[in-house]
Amino acid sequence: MTVKILLKELRTARNLSQNKLARLLDMSPQNVQRIEYGEAKAIPLETLDKLCSVLDCQPGDILVWVDDDGDKDSSSNDEAILEQKPKGKKKPDSPLLTDQASSLQLSIVPDLAVLPESA
Repeated sequence: MTVKILLKELRTARNLSQNKLARLLDMSPQNVQRIEYGEAKAIPLETLDKLCSVLDCQPGDILVWVDDDGDKDSSSNDEAILEQKPKGKKKPDSPLLTDQASSLQLSIVPDLAVLPESA
């Protein structure tokens, strides 16, 4: 599964050229083109916010999950995705902190039971 950027579809549906969209976003036409062609390595949230504002859409209208064969992911696949086990390291038993992190955290916090005499 990969993320596909539907910027060109939204831009053309709103009768905007790349140059006009670039001016509205205060960015170069080359950057708009890179985003459209999926050549951008990342899209900053600020840029995504501007895109949504200018195109009057939601982030999910611009960014969609697609299967490796190019089909958009449908809601029927959502349950299968949620059921997949996460890859990588096992999560710690404690949902907040591991024992080691807890002891480190506690050693940093000053003793709150001791009040200064001037208080």
